[in-house]
Amino acid sequence: MVQQLEIISNSANAQQKQELIKKCFETLLEWKAKDNDETELELHAELWARLARLALNEEQPLMYKYSLRCVENSLSLLNPNQDLLGIPASRLRWYSLAEYLYAENLLRMLNPDAQETESQEQLLFHALNHAVEGANKGLKAAINSLVLDAAKMVWNICAKLQDSAVNRKALIKPIFTTVFYLKQCKEKSEPDLILLLSQLIFKAALENEEYALGENVADMVFELIPKPMQKPIWEAKMIFMSKQGKNELQAISNMKEQDPSLQAKIWIRLARASNNTYKQSNSYNRAIEILKKENSIEIVEVYIEYSEWLLRN
Repeated sequence: MVQQLEIISNSANAQQKQELIKKCFETLLEWKAKDNDETELELHAELWARLARLALNEEQPLMYKYSLRCVENSLSLLNPNQDLLGIPASRLRWYSLAEYLYAENLLRMLNPDAQETESQEQLLFHALNHAVEGANKGLKAAINSLVLDAAKMVWNICAKLQDSAVNRKALIKPIFTTVFYLKQCKEKSEPDLILLLSQLIFKAALENEEYALGENVADMVFELIPKPMQKPIWEAKMIFMSKQGKNELQAISNMKEQDPSLQAKIWIRLARASNNTYKQSNSYNRAIEILKKENSIEIVEVYIEYSEWLLRN
C-alpha cells in the first residue's frame, strides 16, 4: 500500500491518479487494524491520512469526497474519550494531520454561488472545530509545525467569518484556545499570525465586554511577539485594564518596552477608548508630558486632538 501511495504521488496522469486513489481506498477498507497493536494503529492512521492528502491535491469535487472519507477513517480508531497524552507521538501526529485535512476539505467545499450564507457559516464553524483540534493534537504530539499549520488554518477560517458581530462572539473561544496552544508550545516564528488572531479576539472581547479575557490574551502573546511589534498588544492591554477599573498607570510605568513614543501612543489610545472624562483628560496630559520631554514633533497633533476634545467636553 505504501508503494501504491508513492506511485500516485509521482504520477503525472490525473485520470490515472484518481483511479488509483479509488482502488487504494477500496483496498484500505478491507483492512481492519488490530486495536491492541500499536504498529497497526499507527499505520492505519498514516495510510488514511496520506491518501486523504493525495485525494485533496486533485482539486476535484469527487476527490474531495474521497478525501473527507479518508480523514474520517484515519480518525475512526481514536476513542474520543481517550487521553491524547497516552497516545505515542508517532501516531498522534497523523491524527493531527487528519484534523487539519478535515478542515481543509470543508473549506474546499465552500460554494458561495450555490450555498446560502447560513450553510456556508455552518461549514466554516465545523471546519474551525477541526482546525483547533488539529492544533490540540499537534501540541500533545509536541510537534510545533503541526500546531502552527493548524493555527494558520484557524486564521484562514476566521477571516471568512469575522465581518459579523454574531460570528465574532462565537470566534472568541476557538481563537483563545488556539492562542493558548501557541503559547504552550512557545511558537514565535509567525508573529504576524499571532497579531492577526489577537486583534480579532480583542475586537470581539471589547464588543462583548469580555475585558478580563482580553487582558489575559494580551498577557499570553507578549512573549510570542518581538518588542518592536508589541504596540497594539500594549494598547489593548491598557484598554482592557481601564474597562475593569484597574490601575493602567502602574502597568504603563512597568512596561518592559521603554520607548517614550510608544508610551505616549498608548496614552492617546487609552484617552480615545475611555468613557470617563477624567481618565480621558489625564491620558491626554500624560501623552503630552511624555512628548514634551522628548521634544517630539508628534506633540502638535496631540495638542490639536486634545483641544478638540476639550471643546466637545
